[in-house]
Amino acid sequence: MSAITLSSALRLIGTALLYSFIPWLWAAGIHIWVYLAVSVDDLSDLLLEALHASSAAMWFAPAILLLSTSIPAAVAIGILLIANAVRLMVSRGTPQRRSVVTRRILLCLSNCSAKRFQQMCSFRKKRSP
Repeated sequence: MSAITLSSALRLIGTALLYSFIPWLWAAGIHIWVYLAVSVDDLSDLLLEALHASSAAMWFAPAILLLSTSIPAAVAIGILLIANAVRLMVSRGTPQRRSVVTRRILLCLSNCSAKRFQQMCSFRKKRSP
């Protein structure tokens, strides 16, 4: 009898973990696509940052469970959990250790000539003869 309860408890824990990790993986996928669109960092750095930024999505499963009850306090806590998880996921900025704009500005600032600064930082294309 105890083996049946142990296996059902393990199945319940496994299901709970699965329902917690599925939103995390979906959020990590969304984060990595956004990071790939706006950042020029290495892929490994972007993957790690996306996994870290999306870890708050694991709170969606308990929040949905709380929202499905008919107790007003539980519904309010579920709404707060969802709002906080979204806030945590959105508040993370994109990794910008290597930015194209930052490199160009540093390159322009490294030259001390004002004329050379204007030449390097101009966005007009030079006409070829």
